[in-house]
Amino acid sequence: TRFVFSLQPMAWSLFLWPWGVETYLNFWAATGAWACVFILLWLLMMLALGMAYDWSEKIYEARRGTVALKLSMLCHHVVISIAAMIAIAEDSVLVRALFTEPGNGEVARDLLRDDSLGRSMAAEVLTPITAGYMVADLVLLGQWELSAGGRQEALLMVLHHVLSLISWPCAVVWDFCS
Repeated sequence: TRFVFSLQPMAWSLFLWPWGVETYLNFWAATGAWACVFILLWLLMMLALGMAYDWSEKIYEARRGTVALKLSMLCHHVVISIAAMIAIAEDSVLVRALFTEPGNGEVARDLLRDDSLGRSMAAEVLTPITAGYMVADLVLLGQWELSAGGRQEALLMVLHHVLSLISWPCAVVWDFCS
């Protein structure tokens, strides 16, 4: 019995930055716009938490800004995770490799690169959103409430964000996502 997986394709182009992301300028413009969205979401969370907790600076043991940051970033993680799962389900090569033709050497090669599919619209949509989240997270670095080993934790997080912000635009602009 053959497993056939079918899903109505997502209209990724509806979510694409209007000018595309094929150049660094356009990629960073989209990233900046999304960073602004996440900072505004953080401000809305600050306002909502302030109203809910009588404008207290602390919510239980955490600062209000930290809680707002965690909530706004959780919004990113939930939405992007669902969208990424949809993108994975729509990837015909991945579906072939996992379900319909496992062990096929030609499919395995296509997992590395399949030019017949063209540029990945999902990558062009989701990458600037997550890069924007990372920029906003770095801008709001002062709101991070770190554990006892906070300095090392902060260094690792900053390094993780910066390396991603350096490498991901190259992957999208040079089309390393096919």
